[in-house]
Amino acid sequence: QDTKHLQEYVGRFEFENGMEIALKIDEKEKSLYAQMQERKFPIFYVAEDNFLDISDYKIRFQRAENGTIIGYYSSKHEGKLFKKLK
Repeated sequence: QDTKHLQEYVGRFEFENGMEIALKIDEKEKSLYAQMQERKFPIFYVAEDNFLDISDYKIRFQRAENGTIIGYYSSKHEGKLFKKLK
């Protein structure tokens, strides 16, 4: 399978403690990963807008009315929207 369905999740996002993460595609693994400084963490696709991280926390992306991704929620931080950065 290709990585076209993952492309819209790529970008920079807020993260806990005022940090930020970059979501990128691993073309070899055909999957998404989060990069924070030098560390990389795989993020596993479950269904549209829904992923699991390596600690089994659920990640759900939030879309604006026009369909663009504006951020994500993590089950580790219930109710907090981590915004997508420009």
